[in-house]
Amino acid sequence: MAPWTAADIPDQTGRVTVVTGANIGLGFETAKVLAGRRVVVLGAGKVGSAVAGLLAEAGMEVAAMTRHDGDNAAAAAQGDIVLVTVNDDAIAGVVARVAAAGGFRAGQMVAHMSGALPLAVLEPAADAGADVGCLHPLQSFASADDAARLLPGSVFGITPGSGAREAIEALVEVLGGEAVLVADADKALYHAAAVTASNYLVAVEDTAVHLLMRAGFDEDAAMRALRPLMAGTAENVSRLGTTDALTGPIVRGDVETVRGHIEALRELPGDELGLYRTLGRRTLEIAQRRGTLAARTASELRELLSGTPAE
Repeated sequence: MAPWTAADIPDQTGRVTVVTGANIGLGFETAKVLAGRRVVVLGAGKVGSAVAGLLAEAGMEVAAMTRHDGDNAAAAAQGDIVLVTVNDDAIAGVVARVAAAGGFRAGQMVAHMSGALPLAVLEPAADAGADVGCLHPLQSFASADDAARLLPGSVFGITPGSGAREAIEALVEVLGGEAVLVADADKALYHAAAVTASNYLVAVEDTAVHLLMRAGFDEDAAMRALRPLMAGTAENVSRLGTTDALTGPIVRGDVETVRGHIEALRELPGDELGLYRTLGRRTLEIAQRRGTLAARTASELRELLSGTPAE
């Protein structure tokens, strides 16, 4: 599809439709904000490659996507919108080197795609006159193909600096996402939530696989056995919320079942018992929100899960 130009946009309110792989219909204001603006992506990893591909499919001009640090400054100078998609630890250095080489200027919008980093890492671009911001997809990508498939429909946490909000929200719309504002001061908590929901979920399921293997399953059988349980739990949380989705021995008040788990886990050489107790205490808080546990039962469970002598 040819890049958008101002001539492609009708000079009246209403809607224009840009045909993409997902047939995304874009609002008039979104198309107007982005028309004629060339995009440069610094970093050709999973997210950068997917974003560049989706924007190009939507008809935006992607002037460059870099793979090597030495190419970044010359590429950035070509862009009206510069997206920094390198790993978190590399962002500050990339931005500083591009700025030192004169790659940023007034009239640009420069954004990183890190969920954890504040806008301060873009200060060299801001000092050069660029508007700065962040757009971070709340999604997990195992590959570039996964990223291209999953970005549409994802929520993006956005932190726009002065003058950047319209362009960032327009980019999120082109990518098929939903933009939600995240204050710069709250980025660490926001990203901790994302890590807990995604990365730590993998760690919990890895522990469950390990426990089944200790119980006689091979790894493939353990994964097959847990897959429907994981999917059903995720569906229940999505449909009911965490409080009403909770099932199992803690919310039922089955003290002896929990005691049996602890005794079995105590025999293992790793820290499975510590993880079980930590997650169990959080689960007990959810169960108490439900309001169905007797106070004495909740107290017994709390003692068991705290590892106090009364267990």
